[in-house]
Amino acid sequence: MNESDLSTLKNISRLFDFTIDFLLECDEADNSATPIELLSLIRNGIFTVNGKFLTQKEREKILNIIKILYEV
Repeated sequence: MNESDLSTLKNISRLFDFTIDFLLECDEADNSATPIELLSLIRNGIFTVNGKFLTQKEREKILNIIKILYEV
């Protein structure tokens, strides 16, 4: 594992409040993990795309796409 992979794992573990061990050992069939509401996550989280922070307007566009896809 290279250092950027480790950095990404650290960031993901902080974002979702899981340990790195949990991320590495999580089984897809394991339903014990707490679900995270995607719309809330996108609305309230801090994200980058290719190193650029998403603006509120960009996050709203993503939310609208998700709402269309899932008929929310």
